[in-house]
Amino acid sequence: LTRAMTSTPIASYAFRNVGGLRFESVAPAWGLGTPAFSSGAAYGDLDGDGAPELVVNHVDRVASVYRNNARALSRNHFVQLRTEGAGKNRFAVGARVTVHAGDLHATQEVAPTRGFQSSVDYTLSFGLGARGGVDSVSVAWPDGRSSVVRDVAVDRRHTVRQADAATPAGAGGDSAAAGRAILADVTARAGIEFVHRENDFVDFDRERLLPKLLSTEGPALAVADVNDDGRDDVFIGGAKGQPGQLLVQDAAGRFVAGNPGLFERSADAEDVGAIFFDANGDRRPDLYVVSGGSEYSDLAPALQDRLYLNDGGGRFHHAADALPPESASGSRVAAGDVDGDGDADLFVGARVVPWRYGADPRSALLRNDGRGRFTDVTAQLAPELERVGMVTDAVWRDVDGDRRVDLVVVGEWMPITLFRNGGGGRLARADVPGLAQSGGWWNRIVAGDFTGDGRVDFVVGNLGLNARLRATPAEPATMHVKDFDRNGSVEQIIAYHNDGASYPLALRDDLVKALPFLKARYPGYARYARQRVTDVFRPDELAGAAVKSVHTFETSLARNNGDGSFTLVPLPREAQVAPVHAILATDADGDGHTDLLLAGNFDGVKPELGRMSAGRGLLLRGDPSRCGSQDGGCAPFTPVHAAESGFRVPGQARDIQRVRGALGDLVVVGRNNDRPLVFAPGPGRAAAHVARRPGTRAARDSARTN
Repeated sequence: LTRAMTSTPIASYAFRNVGGLRFESVAPAWGLGTPAFSSGAAYGDLDGDGAPELVVNHVDRVASVYRNNARALSRNHFVQLRTEGAGKNRFAVGARVTVHAGDLHATQEVAPTRGFQSSVDYTLSFGLGARGGVDSVSVAWPDGRSSVVRDVAVDRRHTVRQADAATPAGAGGDSAAAGRAILADVTARAGIEFVHRENDFVDFDRERLLPKLLSTEGPALAVADVNDDGRDDVFIGGAKGQPGQLLVQDAAGRFVAGNPGLFERSADAEDVGAIFFDANGDRRPDLYVVSGGSEYSDLAPALQDRLYLNDGGGRFHHAADALPPESASGSRVAAGDVDGDGDADLFVGARVVPWRYGADPRSALLRNDGRGRFTDVTAQLAPELERVGMVTDAVWRDVDGDRRVDLVVVGEWMPITLFRNGGGGRLARADVPGLAQSGGWWNRIVAGDFTGDGRVDFVVGNLGLNARLRATPAEPATMHVKDFDRNGSVEQIIAYHNDGASYPLALRDDLVKALPFLKARYPGYARYARQRVTDVFRPDELAGAAVKSVHTFETSLARNNGDGSFTLVPLPREAQVAPVHAILATDADGDGHTDLLLAGNFDGVKPELGRMSAGRGLLLRGDPSRCGSQDGGCAPFTPVHAAESGFRVPGQARDIQRVRGALGDLVVVGRNNDRPLVFAPGPGRAAAHVARRPGTRAARDSARTN
């Protein structure tokens, strides 16, 4: 029997890094394409020439040793570093080594294990390309100490010893990088004690075909000077069962809780959106908080939004009768004077119909009477807005230059959607060339003149490309929404394309649990694995389903062409490694151009999609001249290495806000199930202070609400 079994050895893979987080398959070209049964691999510089060799172990045959000929084939330089630890950790496993050489900032961690029976050389090899020198080498040791080594010769091996570390234990950090960083982490100095605590709720137990959790959308952030002391204060929303908190900034730049007891009364609500604005015309910032999440039914009182009026001095009270009764699961609120009467009206976006993912919830346009009382006028003034989609964000801007604010709405499974203001507060959905096939899993939108042509553009955060799902206009990801088994609940059949055919994303077990009638068709896994959506469901079963599409998962710039059309341009590859949920447009480096701070990640997904947690925060440096005379296909942003930016945001970021204060112009990042992070201007910022340069485009953009 064993002799009759087939034997199919396969070649190993090798991928060459071509830059921009892109790789190309090169195994045959590199001499690694020999078929075999490989079971382990390790690399190390066996001949001491600075180019690591590769050793591959095989089943039932001698291991292969591949000599690296890079030294003979190119004149590129290198530097090798070996860490010598202290105590029992003699090789300093866990040490993080960064080489700084001009524009190169390369980091490796001493982590030799490479899977079962595979361990690599402890020596770290750094390629320098044509660079003939190294500015410095910094080491963050496992015990929190750090070292900086200068005068490092190239094309040689060096040893760095933990015993020589000068920074006291506990200080930590990369001191060389910190000395150049544009932003500095001042979270400890800011003194924010609030920690967002997400409640334990698993949406998949109730809706088996959901791709992701809908109950982890917070926390919301809102910023304003609530007590008129010249320093911005921060509201940060709570999860279900946790009250939000108003953090008042003192003269030392620390944030302390204000209005004790006020938000405890609404602790059952999940705060997913918030904004400060003047609701009643008294020139004091009032607070609107959006309730959301998927824990409640759409009739639950905990989904009612709240308006808190500022009585002066930063003291608030809940204006319980100011808003129309509504129990939609919301997402964001945006303030704008839609009817031109001088007061702020509101668009309140709805995220989801609880327990009916894929159905369009009811969003609302609320008109302000000038005294802080709001009326729902959606049906009269903006009927197309009512069921626009699963909204995640919106922004008011005068897009067409008629001096009336228009509304741009984004969401999940929907295109970037523009509602033009026809006067008198009437909003009509516009057909915008370039945005018709812009369906995405959009999370956030900010506006600004990012291209320097005087026209308003938009940057929109999306799922990114580091995920299983892919989509193009020719091969979109789709979702059929229908009560397929007629039991009163809605099912979602999400599909992706592969080789021109559309296949269901759901695992067979999840699908048959949601739709038991399919178990007879697919009693096992083998047949289901090859089935297209049109194989699984008959035409009559798909008939009547609402079909939603995604055409791109790339975080993008919607570039205004000035003729009523937009061009959707992907941001650099570094912005695509994780979902982007938080965007701040600001002049981070002080050069007069608007930059972008991006953060995100999302852990609450099905195992077949995988946690999306590769993001660590990103600064994109803006420079409109980068595109020159190119057409609309250029995005004027360049990624800045974390060692230079200082902007490191692990975890699940949900919002970023700019805060004026005693420590300068701060950046506050709200994170799900974690404490917020606070950044201040670092030594590497071009300007000596944080105030925006008067008259620059960055100053105008930063002064506006994102």
